[in-house]
Amino acid sequence: MEIEQLEIRDYLAQCPPLTELSNEILNELATGLEIQYARRDSEVLKIGAHNGHALLIRSGAVEVTLENGDLYSQLGEGDWVGHRSVIRGGTVSMTVRTIEDTLFYAIPAPLFLKLMENHERVKRYFAERKPERLR
Repeated sequence: MEIEQLEIRDYLAQCPPLTELSNEILNELATGLEIQYARRDSEVLKIGAHNGHALLIRSGAVEVTLENGDLYSQLGEGDWVGHRSVIRGGTVSMTVRTIEDTLFYAIPAPLFLKLMENHERVKRYFAERKPERLR
């Protein structure tokens, strides 16, 4: 593995629900993911569009809005977006827009779904987790 992939693997190992995965699985994720960058005020996911990646926010921040435009949540480093649409076959149900320049680790749907299928803890985490609403 190259040094960049080792750094990615080490970061993944700190992010729930990946914290207890083996180095072998983390290496597979680190080599299989894509790095995506979005400038501030970019629409990353749009309601009704197809999404093929679970996105882990490496740096930056996003806001998630409902179909009626109401703000649902703001998420930052270490948070996940896009996983719900991947689990449901790819159709996006909430808009995600960057509020800062944002770097994502984008895990392709087949790799993400395989991870969920093979690791009950990961599956449970994403099945039970709801984005935190603004207080």
